[in-house]
Amino acid sequence: MSDSLVSIKGMRDGLLIILDEHFAWETIGAALVEMLQARRDFFRGAKVAVQVGDRVLERDEIRRLKDKLAEHDVTLMAVLGQ
Repeated sequence: MSDSLVSIKGMRDGLLIILDEHFAWETIGAALVEMLQARRDFFRGAKVAVQVGDRVLERDEIRRLKDKLAEHDVTLMAVLGQ
């Protein structure tokens, strides 16, 4: 199920992680962590932008997202909306 919640696309400067905006933020976060753990070698050292669609993230949610990515040696470069 996590593949339908979290999509990955390559970009010139890193990866674009696209999060499904129709699910609860906690569900998306769990799916993202699952993907990071399952593909640890692929993501190690990556720079990513995260597209959240129409979802509005609070500052604390962005900080937790950044920390969650950093735990897997992934650098958050940008959070993108629609």
